[in-house]
Amino acid sequence: MSRLTVNELKTELKAGGKVFPAVDGVSFSVEDGETVCIVGESGCGKSMTAFSIMRLLPKNSLHAISGSIVYDGRELLSLREKDMRGMRGNAISMIYQEPMTSLNPVYTIGWQICESIRIHGGVSKQAAREKAVEMLGLVGIPDPASRLGSYPHELSGGMRQRVMIAMALCASPGLLIADEPTTALDVTIQAQILALLRDLKQKIGMSMLFITHDLGVVSEIADRVIVMYGGKIVEEGKTRDLFAHPLHPYTKGLLSCIPTMDGEKGVLPVIRGVLPAAGHYPKGCRFSNRCDLVRDICLAKEPTLAGSEGRTCACFMAEGNLEAGDAS
Repeated sequence: MSRLTVNELKTELKAGGKVFPAVDGVSFSVEDGETVCIVGESGCGKSMTAFSIMRLLPKNSLHAISGSIVYDGRELLSLREKDMRGMRGNAISMIYQEPMTSLNPVYTIGWQICESIRIHGGVSKQAAREKAVEMLGLVGIPDPASRLGSYPHELSGGMRQRVMIAMALCASPGLLIADEPTTALDVTIQAQILALLRDLKQKIGMSMLFITHDLGVVSEIADRVIVMYGGKIVEEGKTRDLFAHPLHPYTKGLLSCIPTMDGEKGVLPVIRGVLPAAGHYPKGCRFSNRCDLVRDICLAKEPTLAGSEGRTCACFMAEGNLEAGDAS
């Protein structure tokens, strides 16, 4: 059963008098109890997809959003803002990359967690405090009752991220969207946070949409992987299948950039070129100006996702997606 279904999502932004698609025809689902990772370089549209689902895009930069976002049978794009506010935190929660920009520095973490609990749960101050202590203990913060009086700057980066996770889970949401929550942390703390999220997912029974550019994180936490490039999905598959047998040249490039112990000393593989800015993609395949396998058809025609059984790829050069005589 699908907890979240996104179909042909298109998010258009405006800047400098121009309109450009930040997310362009994205379709995917997150099943009940599943962890799906969206991976790609900065600017590929993965975080914009998350903010579109949450309907948290600023009105002054949003031109239009279309398609369909269905959560547990409810179409989110047709909800009034009042009803959408009721969904955020209760049904769908989100944690962010840098907790210091999300936590208010002038309030204690106890005040902020209790406020979130009272908004979503409608409980008394005492009940909210008890719930806050319970949640801090759940995410592994020692002596949680005394920590309620701490300010964000008094906690380490890993502790602040645990606070953000506690706030996101206080209403036991069905879906947690995590937008690069471990990027600013060192590898030891990152491993602890990933282990914590896996454990909490099992305890609460939630689904998770995890956004990252780190394929090491993906291998640790994902059931299924979505690779985005230029606002579009270019490949999707189960984690084991995608890592063992990537189809798209971009996915292969990302995997080749992971450092290995047996790699040539001092040499780190890279994908040549840079991701074009939204609205400035090359004609045809959006990856064509960086691809070593580019052919004439790639420059003239945009590939579409093809495949079956949850294994799809948008590339003319991928196995089974190139008809005889198409390429030059």
